[in-house]
Amino acid sequence: MSQRSPIVIKILDETRDLIRNLMQVPKDFEILFMQGGATAQFSAIPMNLKSSKSHADYFITGRWSQKAAEEAEKYLTVHKVFEPSPDFSKIPEESLWSFTISENSAYTYYCANETVHGVEFLAPKSKSLLVADVSSCFLAKPFDFKNHALQCVS
Repeated sequence: MSQRSPIVIKILDETRDLIRNLMQVPKDFEILFMQGGATAQFSAIPMNLKSSKSHADYFITGRWSQKAAEEAEKYLTVHKVFEPSPDFSKIPEESLWSFTISENSAYTYYCANETVHGVEFLAPKSKSLLVADVSSCFLAKPFDFKNHALQCVS
């Protein structure tokens, strides 16, 4: 069956409408169906969002954000907002963060729910584009799209 056939286009349109409705995705956001899930986006994000910027800010809160940062380092300098605990069991208080988030950053990346270690992280304040990996909470609860430039799900 062709991906351009009327039946497939109808299925995609209906699915897009359902996701937009269930997640309350604002009209100015596009919903893209892409292969590879969030892991494939670990490299697509820096390649597409870095522009002329030399770095991005990363919140390393668990295994998935760590993998995202490692992949991003192939394309730009990754500034870790804080050093994660060795077992990813907790997020340091903001007063203990290594540096403040830069407005000169290409983007600020975080994973909303690190399933391997059970750490949930709410959207940080950012002066640059805000990127969230919401794979583990996709359709599980409401998501606030405010101030976000991109959300990735697998």
